[in-house]
Amino acid sequence: MAQKFSTTSLILLVLIGPLLALAIKGFAVLLALAGVFAFLALILQNKWPNMSRFKSHAWPLALLTWVSLSAIWSLHDDAGNKLAQLLLSLFFAISLLFLFKQLEQEEKSVWRRRISISLSLGLGLSLLLGPWQIYAPNLADALSPVLELLRQVNRSLTIVAILVFIYAGSIVQRRPRIAFALLAVSTAVAFYSESQSAALAMTLGWLALGLAHFSVKVTRFLILASFALSLLFMAPFSIRAFEEKWSTTYLPQAIHNSAAPNIRSWIYYVYSKEFLSKSLFGHGLQSSRNFNPENLEAYVSECRKMSRSYGHCTSAIKNQTVAAHAHNLLLQILFELGIIGGILCLFVLGKWLPSQQSKANIWRMGAWGAGMGTLMFSYNFWQSWLMASLLICALSAAILLPSNTAE
Repeated sequence: MAQKFSTTSLILLVLIGPLLALAIKGFAVLLALAGVFAFLALILQNKWPNMSRFKSHAWPLALLTWVSLSAIWSLHDDAGNKLAQLLLSLFFAISLLFLFKQLEQEEKSVWRRRISISLSLGLGLSLLLGPWQIYAPNLADALSPVLELLRQVNRSLTIVAILVFIYAGSIVQRRPRIAFALLAVSTAVAFYSESQSAALAMTLGWLALGLAHFSVKVTRFLILASFALSLLFMAPFSIRAFEEKWSTTYLPQAIHNSAAPNIRSWIYYVYSKEFLSKSLFGHGLQSSRNFNPENLEAYVSECRKMSRSYGHCTSAIKNQTVAAHAHNLLLQILFELGIIGGILCLFVLGKWLPSQQSKANIWRMGAWGAGMGTLMFSYNFWQSWLMASLLICALSAAILLPSNTAE
């Protein structure tokens, strides 16, 4: 029975590719089902790890504890549900990771190859769908009864940007031309598609990959330093940028047409000002979701002074929310978890970022860069599909870029 559960769990992981291309929201269900079967297999085999295995992960556990505590004072009614989703998602991912690690080397090779093939097909189909508006502008209308194409493609491409560095790193020794051609195609599709996050993710992924080829340690230091400085200065920078109308003054017209920088500037301004009122502990888990400050009308009067933002200001008053979420990962961390949470996130990042120079770590750095680009300005971190997608990316890296790969 244990073997059947183990096989079922790994078969489900082979669905990563099709779901990536066609129904990325299904990653949450995939992670849950595969994780349950993996846990059952480990329990029946008496191979579930004891607590001593987690002692080396003190910083992640400290951050998880702080996130859990922040749900107590959260402004959002759904904080408890989001905490449960986070804990279950982590539990499922850890179960899958331990299940794969306890396999024999021959079994690992078989499943690694199957998952690699699935991922390659998923990447290929995702990249074909990416620029759909160029060669099939009416495709979204035709598929609307069964598939919300624009959101599916945008979400898929932002995760493709992470997975493509992982997959390319797994084949680069055998097929270097294919690996770099795949990266080039992914970059072109990201820039031609409607996904600005995917374009940013590919840009940062290339930058991290290039720097890591020279030095993984230097790249790690630069990422940590950038993250720390951004946490330190994000709120005062956002406030000053809005008050002095930097987006109107300095950003080119092309960005105004595609990224609504004035609206984002106002959103960042509100979250930054409100963060300062509870800067140490933050407002709690999920509080940046549909946030409604007490003095929203005063903020909206400032919003209306910005060009190209009047419509959003009207919607804010109508819906009694600043925005669906903060649209900025750093502000979300500070607003929800406070300075304490920001410091813990920095230490966790330092724990997880590679530090040794190796071929696998070079490509891991590329995936880390892409992941930061994916998260930076577009999504609420606590969306279930996004949590599941990031954990599946981490699993894919552990499976396709193992630390003990022969150099």
